[in-house]
Amino acid sequence: MAKHKKMEIGILNIKMHPHKPEMYSKMMVSLFEYGRLVQIRGDDWGAPFFYKHIDADNPEQGLYGTFVRFLQIDPRKAWIDIRKRKPILDSEGNPVPQVSSDLKPNMREIEFAFYPDGHLLFFNSAMIK
Repeated sequence: MAKHKKMEIGILNIKMHPHKPEMYSKMMVSLFEYGRLVQIRGDDWGAPFFYKHIDADNPEQGLYGTFVRFLQIDPRKAWIDIRKRKPILDSEGNPVPQVSSDLKPNMREIEFAFYPDGHLLFFNSAMIK
């Protein structure tokens, strides 16, 4: 028997002036080109990740892709070695980062579709929780 996937859909109505599909399309593309990381809640952060135009010859038709959500670890805070039950510190008592600052744990992809004509952003809201 086929396995069913569950998807919860969220919709955002994005408004700006003037209400022209080409302006909305350019706005979304610039969001991905800028690629800013933003805090969602607590240690959870997000960023634009990937997009593609629905119709490459007509960008105003819309675009689809993914945003990512991940855990932003504070490098100034110590890690703990659970087996030894001790914080991981250098000889001066400073925290020792355990991973590169470019690597982020707990990544989740949030799929979306954006339609500039109606300025609506549809996304998989189950991945936001």
